[in-house]
Amino acid sequence: MNLLNRFFQPGWVDKRQMGEIDSPREFRAHINRERGRSDRHKREFSVILIETENPAIMEKCFFQLIKSLNTRLRSSDELGWFDTMRVGVLLPETSMEAARRVIEDIRCVHDEKLVPFTFRLYNYPNRWPAARRRKDVDDRDGSDRHRGGPEKVIKRVKISDHSDELHTFLASDLPWWKRMIDIFGSAAGLILLLFVFMVLGIYIKIVSPGPVFFKQVRLGRGQTPFTCLKFRTMKVRAETAVHENHLAELIQNADTPMGKLDSTDSRIIPLGRMIRKTGLDELPQLINVLKGEMSLIGPRPCLPNEADEYLPWHRSRFDTHPGLTGLWQVNGKNRTTFTQMIRYDVAYAKTKSFQMDVKILFKTIPAILQQFAGKSSERNL
Repeated sequence: MNLLNRFFQPGWVDKRQMGEIDSPREFRAHINRERGRSDRHKREFSVILIETENPAIMEKCFFQLIKSLNTRLRSSDELGWFDTMRVGVLLPETSMEAARRVIEDIRCVHDEKLVPFTFRLYNYPNRWPAARRRKDVDDRDGSDRHRGGPEKVIKRVKISDHSDELHTFLASDLPWWKRMIDIFGSAAGLILLLFVFMVLGIYIKIVSPGPVFFKQVRLGRGQTPFTCLKFRTMKVRAETAVHENHLAELIQNADTPMGKLDSTDSRIIPLGRMIRKTGLDELPQLINVLKGEMSLIGPRPCLPNEADEYLPWHRSRFDTHPGLTGLWQVNGKNRTTFTQMIRYDVAYAKTKSFQMDVKILFKTIPAILQQFAGKSSERNL
């Protein structure tokens, strides 16, 4: 039985003696609400995670830790379990420097008893450079007070690598039912579509010598990079700057429909446009799904340079795994604007369910056919 269950087991201890510490679900809900406020009002906040490698130490010193925290936290601060072994402290409207002082104060007064604990400090939003370039963000003072991420506060604080930021550990794991669907669905798809894979692979080799698959670094859950697979529909060593510039323009002009460059792109191989319109180029991502890097349903995986342009609230789309198809893909896709796409992705990340996934799966084929028919009609006008 883990430590968290022992603390919450009836009769083991009165919850009031624990300083009314919240459960992991309650504490993460507090963080997500504060993240929403921060995105709306452009106010930063900090999170402190307190942990130890030895569960026995947490059990022995737990009450002293909670007592120390309760005497130094404001009524607006939240205290709770982040997971089964880490205690979290949410400090609304608190800068990195102010949160550092909170830790120093606790360690200074109770250092002898709290030495076994490690304090990790996180600040949100961890960067704002793209937001400052957007006209809809009011940040005229030009200061860098919003920049941050994991940072060393005092000695004995362990620092995670660059990927271990607030958006990373707030990202939700795949529900068991969703992972089961992904495993069986991707495995079945790879087997049933083996002939299609062979035909497309041979065709690509004939019309354009080079690798069959196009490999590209994309960002997945928690902005974790992974290698995304696609059937190659462009010539080898094709210049990518054109696509990157086009994408940047769509993000900057967030109310412009997200049209593609396919109709005028000379880099595409013969029949490459048709392969893209039918979604056949995305089929190798079934391998990414089987590996757990993607899901069948979710936001599309974005490029790292695209994420650099995101506003803080856009990053909520990284709270779940990217998918082969999703809410945006079955609701207009290229006819929608960048802002609409982000809203679909964020909505899915927050409200995904078995029923929603089933509906999206059933809508995907009609959506592809509608997109293909629509493009054909435009070509005949």
